[in-house]
Amino acid sequence: MKKFNLKRTFAGVMVAVVLFSGVSMMADSTPTSTTPVGTVAQIDVGTPSGGVIAKEAALGSRVVKGQTVLVLNKNQYVAQEKIDKATLANDTQINNRNEAINKKAPGVVTQQDLTSSKDLVAADKATVTLDKSYVKECTVKAPFDGKVSKVINYPGSGVGSGNEVLDVTSK
Repeated sequence: MKKFNLKRTFAGVMVAVVLFSGVSMMADSTPTSTTPVGTVAQIDVGTPSGGVIAKEAALGSRVVKGQTVLVLNKNQYVAQEKIDKATLANDTQINNRNEAINKKAPGVVTQQDLTSSKDLVAADKATVTLDKSYVKECTVKAPFDGKVSKVINYPGSGVGSGNEVLDVTSK
């Protein structure tokens, strides 16, 4: 009998933990028995970023904690990271030039332009950091030893951010 079902998100993985015991719940939520039978944890493996599934663990396969269970095609995220790194390099060069000009001839470059170019470099750095996190999120690992108990989407399928792809169940 199901005691409770809890869903929450952490690190881009949706988790559903179901604790089984001998507790039967009536409509008024009053327990009718309290004999513990065991604990089973289940994780709904979802996609933190949308994309196309490149690889996933097969239905019924055993997985160990830390094993890759899902890989999204990361080509679009890698390409965007390269574009954003190039933008960062260009904006850094402009900022450095503005600062060098301002040192040699104060006032030639306005304070607004100096601040703007510096802020642009900071924003570019944050964007590259975000791009790296998207690339990293394309690989999802099993949080515990278990078995792939359900497969919803298969390699080649496009999935949206947060969509469940497969379940891993312990025990």
